[in-house]
Amino acid sequence: MSNYGTFSETFTGDIEHTVGAQELIGFLGDSRSYRHFPATVSIIQTHASIVAVASPYVYKIKKNVNLGFLDYSALEARRFYSEREVELNSRLAHDIYLGITPIIRSPKNGQLMFSETGESVEYAVTMRQIPDDALLKNRLAKKRVTRADMVIIGRLLGEFYRSQNPDRHISLFGTPENIRFSVEENFEQTKCFVATAISSAAYKAIRAYNDRFFETRTHVLERRVAEGRIRECHGDLHLEHIAFMPDGVKIFDCIEFNDRFRCIDIACDTAFLIMDLEFHRHFDLAKAFAETIADETNDRDEDVLNFYKCYRAYVRGKVSALRSVSAALPDNERRLSLSVAKKYFRLATHYALSQSRPMAIFVMGKPASGKSSLAQHIVAETGWKYCSSDITRKELAGVHLFERGSAAERKALYSKSMTERVYAAMEKDLTACGKTGRQIVIDATFGRKDLRARFIDAARRAKMECLFIVAGVSEAETMERLKRREHSSHTVSDARIEDYQAIAAAYEEPDELSAEQKIEAVCSGSQRELCGNVLADIARRSII
Repeated sequence: MSNYGTFSETFTGDIEHTVGAQELIGFLGDSRSYRHFPATVSIIQTHASIVAVASPYVYKIKKNVNLGFLDYSALEARRFYSEREVELNSRLAHDIYLGITPIIRSPKNGQLMFSETGESVEYAVTMRQIPDDALLKNRLAKKRVTRADMVIIGRLLGEFYRSQNPDRHISLFGTPENIRFSVEENFEQTKCFVATAISSAAYKAIRAYNDRFFETRTHVLERRVAEGRIRECHGDLHLEHIAFMPDGVKIFDCIEFNDRFRCIDIACDTAFLIMDLEFHRHFDLAKAFAETIADETNDRDEDVLNFYKCYRAYVRGKVSALRSVSAALPDNERRLSLSVAKKYFRLATHYALSQSRPMAIFVMGKPASGKSSLAQHIVAETGWKYCSSDITRKELAGVHLFERGSAAERKALYSKSMTERVYAAMEKDLTACGKTGRQIVIDATFGRKDLRARFIDAARRAKMECLFIVAGVSEAETMERLKRREHSSHTVSDARIEDYQAIAAAYEEPDELSAEQKIEAVCSGSQRELCGNVLADIARRSII
């Protein structure tokens, strides 16, 4: 079906007859430009296309752009990839794509017009309009999607993948070297968005996760190539590209512009939809689809699926970030795209750290060790549930968070019985997260060996991964921090200099924890840099 040569090997390129973007948008936005005279025309722009919705048809014109991963900068390339789009989408949406409609300049007045005769200056992919309420994304928003619907999609795709027989050339796209090239390309193309769309800590953690995956799973990727799991797939399988039509499910808008993004591991293709369902918090539906695809493809490699979910979330973040700096879009759309990019990058961080498994991170240490600040930075990067012993203690006692009582009141607040209530409440939160498959960051001293053992056992019973982060600084810095607390009105912890010696004396160092169970964190200097280092360590450890 496909010509696997790159465009540069096929065409020389000729851009003499291209049309200015504003002129093209003006032409497409005028209902008089169309033979069927639509009542209204709406224009939608993406980073690579101009789409005119002229009910009951849609016209899609590729922009004169070169974004590195796609190159439409030559007119002949835009024609070639428009034809390729119709051809490839005939596999899963044959009656949606009607063909290519050339755009020419009228020989009479020089105005643009749709015509099959004359010298083409642009090409429009012509489609039947898909009703908004048929799209999976919109049906989800209205709670009109069931597990049975996801099973139907899974079985349709299973049949599709079986029909796409692998060959040697397609399989080459799935080699570890080629996959790594795509991963590194993403990181290179998003460097400029660090600190705006993605934090430096998240960027570092996701890179560490990918590096570790390639260090330890190259043989798995090679095996999957040998098993024939690399097929000519859809490539862009997310919620906006699936529609429930009267005659069945249609899956459209596959990737035509880059064979490398379409000739991929089946797990990479399906991971996109699973990720997008999870992004919109439809976890039960994601599970139903994932289970169906696992049955259809006889593939239950969770490590590989999580790797591709992380990859897909990162790609989605990249695309939204690119939209956020597009000069062709209005300010409100750019701001929205930036917000969406941040959310997808956060999801990629989540996959890198947790491997999609329930997880408990215990951030422990003596007073003023920096544990709370570090825990809060981790939560800010991940969106995971945060549980603080200081906050829990005061909430149980009915005390204002920033109120520090008298010595007698503090004695009652930090009594053995109250401490037991605090840790019992945190253990309950941990168990609840395990039952729902979530992650939790617990910020507490954990200064006793029996408490640490208790929470390790609770995590085991809840089938959660767990890791202790042991925070610490020099005693001189600890004393300085405790002094500053005397003048702060926004410190939840009641520990001060007069309390420190007694707490430190009772603190049992976590020597019983193995190197695999803990991370030592020196909490001085830049908290952001520290958080990045810790997250990178967690990400590396997530791949056993």
